[in-house]
Amino acid sequence: MSRGSLRLLGLAGLLLAVAPAVLAQEDAVLKSLTEAKKLQGEGRTEDAAIALRTGRVQLRSVADAAVQRSLQKSIDTLLAEVDTLAVEAGKAEEVAARALPKAAQNYLRRKWTRAALPLLELAAELSDKIAGKALQQAGVSDQPATNAVATWFGDGMSFCGGGYWTVDKGTLKSPQLKSDSIGFRSKKTTSGPVRIEMEALATAQPCKLALVFALDASTDGDDYYILELRHERGFSQLRLLHNDGTANRLDEILTQPLTMSRAERTTWTTLWAELRGDRIRIGIGDIESAESKAVTKDLDGCIGVFVSGDSSFKAPVQFRNLRVDGL
Repeated sequence: MSRGSLRLLGLAGLLLAVAPAVLAQEDAVLKSLTEAKKLQGEGRTEDAAIALRTGRVQLRSVADAAVQRSLQKSIDTLLAEVDTLAVEAGKAEEVAARALPKAAQNYLRRKWTRAALPLLELAAELSDKIAGKALQQAGVSDQPATNAVATWFGDGMSFCGGGYWTVDKGTLKSPQLKSDSIGFRSKKTTSGPVRIEMEALATAQPCKLALVFALDASTDGDDYYILELRHERGFSQLRLLHNDGTANRLDEILTQPLTMSRAERTTWTTLWAELRGDRIRIGIGDIESAESKAVTKDLDGCIGVFVSGDSSFKAPVQFRNLRVDGL
């Protein structure tokens, strides 16, 4: 028996352990996988690829995260075998998917949800990784977002600079910025693969604000990563930096150019980071993202927020809608 067949049998065993009410969701995907394997054996690779793509769409209805990951891995592995252009096609789909949420967000700012949803649904069909969060934020998902600001920052503390940070009604607000950088961190720490996202509100004027993660509490914040949103005159950037307290230096890991209008600069903007193994993936909303290898062995640590002292915008900035989800 081939390795692929054994894998499918293993999945079948896993699915039989799931509650009958949920099983039908996985059955459809497993049926597409089985059909694709049969078509591959008959040399009908194009038909097999189409069956696998159907299974990929059906996968969105699978409720159990562990089962979904197992099925996704099987689909991706088999698709790579039957379609040598799958990787290239996937990259093209992601390019298309990145353009659609931005147009949808313009409609959402007008409160035109019905006009935005078709764009987000089309983007999700092309790449759920890119458009899934935007679709959820538009109110399609029945899973309510959990704002964890009070949970993580209610007993937080400064790790650089001075001033009084306030936590009120799910919003974290910075003190007035002077000449020194200011930062505020949690006492709680993340553990293992995790996605951290938080909305930030600043100004259309030149400014800098950041989400901090993997902060080492044992050294009082000497070592941490900074996901910085930077607005300058005529351009915006998303930067990933590492503060190395031991060497007393700040290293820039990567810079992602952003195309943001003046109106977009003045609205709540979602910053997010996915920490998985030695990889860091960062992004802004569902439009731009970038990935890099970590420069430290461990990405567990406290979460924080940060405002650079050299920012020309001195008024308080705000953060809200923190979500910390395991991957």
